[in-house]
Amino acid sequence: MQDLNIINSIVEARYRTGKPCMSAKLEATARQIVSRNGASEDAINAPSGKLFAAGGPITKARSIINGFSTYLKKRGMPVPQKAGWTYQQVSQVDEIQAEFDKQRDELDVLLQDIRERYPTLQRQGAMAVGALSMEMTWPDPEEFISEFTFSLGWSGTATNISTNIMAAVSKETAARLRASQLTSEDSLKEAHAGVVEDAITEMKGVIDMLVNGQRLKQARLDKLAAASDELRNKNWLRIPEMTDLMNTLRNLAIDKDGIPTKELRRDHAKKVDKAMSKAEETLSALGV
Repeated sequence: MQDLNIINSIVEARYRTGKPCMSAKLEATARQIVSRNGASEDAINAPSGKLFAAGGPITKARSIINGFSTYLKKRGMPVPQKAGWTYQQVSQVDEIQAEFDKQRDELDVLLQDIRERYPTLQRQGAMAVGALSMEMTWPDPEEFISEFTFSLGWSGTATNISTNIMAAVSKETAARLRASQLTSEDSLKEAHAGVVEDAITEMKGVIDMLVNGQRLKQARLDKLAAASDELRNKNWLRIPEMTDLMNTLRNLAIDKDGIPTKELRRDHAKKVDKAMSKAEETLSALGV
């Protein structure tokens, strides 16, 4: 069992998002395509036209939503089997919440800008698609704006099934629940395994470059160092195997000028392959 102080220093962040549809199907055009080519209607997907031109407040609003998702993923780890949730360290909560509040304020300004400029934005979108705009229907501005969702919530990491739930089911079912339930530690280990799997992916790319005669790219070798940094930053449970892998990857992230010949590249590929085998053993240790 991991130190409870470590587990209790980790929380779950729930990031909920929503973005309005940015296109409309061109049904009349689809019918023309079917008729002109003798095709079956159910064999052809209707093409679509963009409702709004690129750029401007709508694009910026969508960018804020997408960008904060990336921000959370960089700082934390996905919670297994819970879409939209990430594990975060308690020590980072204040900073994360402050960044969210800042982005929320910017988004609210952009949404008001969209509301005020909606007729112009709609007109620009119609001009961009030309005569095809006759086939398209633009949503009501308030309906469109209401589809932007941007919220952040927090929860503890406890995943054990409560005593009340156990009491409400049959003894047989309760026994099966106890046997199959994931503890907080199990779930956190699975999240850590995701970091190791990402490192394995980078190692496979390096091996492929080294042994298959591809042009040697420093950027690809540098990804081993980036994977090492990720292992260091996200080994919250202080798993020894992850620390060992972190150090190994750091040593393998060499300058490409140090392996100028095919023989040296093959030798380095063997070292990376050995590290990858160790990483796969680490996954087994994590229960994956």
